[in-house]
Amino acid sequence: MELEKSTNATSSVLNSNTSVTDQRWSNSDKNPINWANSKKYQTIGLISFQAFISPLASSIMAPGFPEIAKKYDIKSDTGLALTLTIYLLAWALGPLVFAPLSEIYGRRWVINISSVIFTAFSIACIFARSTGELIAFRFLAGIGASTPISIAGAVIADLFILQERAPASAIYGLGLLIGPPTGPIMGGYLTQMVGVRYGFVLTAALGAAALILCVFFLPETDHALIQSNDGSQRRRLPTFWKKETIGEREGISVSLMGPRAREAALRPLVLLIRSPICLIMSFYGALVYGFLNMFFTTFPTIFGGIYGFQPGPTGLTYIGGGLGELCATALGGWVGNTVYHNLTKKNGDIPKPEFRMPGMLLGSIAVPIGLFWFGWTAQTHQHWMLPIIGSSIFGFGMMSILLPLQLYFIDAFKYSAAALAAAALARSLLAFAIPLFAPQMIDAMGLGGTYSFLGGLSIAIGIPLPLWVYFQGEKIRARSDLNN
Repeated sequence: MELEKSTNATSSVLNSNTSVTDQRWSNSDKNPINWANSKKYQTIGLISFQAFISPLASSIMAPGFPEIAKKYDIKSDTGLALTLTIYLLAWALGPLVFAPLSEIYGRRWVINISSVIFTAFSIACIFARSTGELIAFRFLAGIGASTPISIAGAVIADLFILQERAPASAIYGLGLLIGPPTGPIMGGYLTQMVGVRYGFVLTAALGAAALILCVFFLPETDHALIQSNDGSQRRRLPTFWKKETIGEREGISVSLMGPRAREAALRPLVLLIRSPICLIMSFYGALVYGFLNMFFTTFPTIFGGIYGFQPGPTGLTYIGGGLGELCATALGGWVGNTVYHNLTKKNGDIPKPEFRMPGMLLGSIAVPIGLFWFGWTAQTHQHWMLPIIGSSIFGFGMMSILLPLQLYFIDAFKYSAAALAAAALARSLLAFAIPLFAPQMIDAMGLGGTYSFLGGLSIAIGIPLPLWVYFQGEKIRARSDLNN
């Protein structure tokens, strides 16, 4: 498969520094790069709202684990964790479909269809009558919720030149980081006051609100689609059986079963297989994100069992991680962006994706500190505030890693949506798997031993990796035709 031969009709303009052959398009008011900042940031705000809802729906049921176990007669800790993590498995699979489709049919159509799926199956979760139904509906809701996360980077690349992407990415990341701690806070008090099913009522209502807003206010940002003869507002829905004509091969209308669609669908897997940088960076981001979801599944046990918290106050304990993530977005984003611009200036104003790595190194140091702190203060039954401080340090480190990582994928790869989908695949698979093994690990090693093991793993991988990519990444990227 020769990805480099893909036409402009099936790919977005992912690097705004690429020379534009059509001067009229580069100066056109319809070019998203030239839109007013108010329109650009309105678009990012809508994507950020979607990104806020998606992880909120993942974590909102965590404080209600005891009630879910009682309601559905779930005896196994692993089975109970599966009701939460199955949503993350959907995050792994959804981008393999929706992200490539966004490269063909544009961002707006794909986001709105996936919002319909999320809202419909969030409503279905309210009426689930068995464990099997709950798991199935959670999985399908997760499929719909995966889209904003997997293609947000491509939307940012559509709207902003390379040097302007960091602030937009931080705004998008704000929604992404607020969602995980907000979900348990809301879910804890909903569970305590009216029952765990009302968490699904809330997520369905938020999904419906996001869908309505995006239908009316989210513009198309894909450059190739806007330039097509049909235009973004007259785009036809895809067909499943229609053969491509010669004219359509040069345009944007393709069959979902055609070779171009199949190539786009396989592109995230191809990136993982053929790009060592994509594989290794995706794995590290996945590992850190898996640690976060282990927090979600162990917090109810730690703060409910050891410290005797009710579901509502247990939900409030997630605020620590959220504050750390917020600090990382503000402080870590500013530090990383400053270092990036300074390195670019020293390099003759020629930017490189590897200049994102110093900011990532800061997070790689903070993550193991937070893991060690959390595990041992919880095991030794220190004051309840100390484990929360440990989770805050971890949250700071995690977001300091994931934000530069996303920017690196946007800058480094021609097909940014596919690269982010590849990262989402790895991230969601580990986020699905790690919490399932958490009860067995804690039983065998204790809280201190388990989190020390995870901290040691993050040191072994996380400290050398940003340094290696910083010094060797450009050489490795030069060997592949998949990179910018």
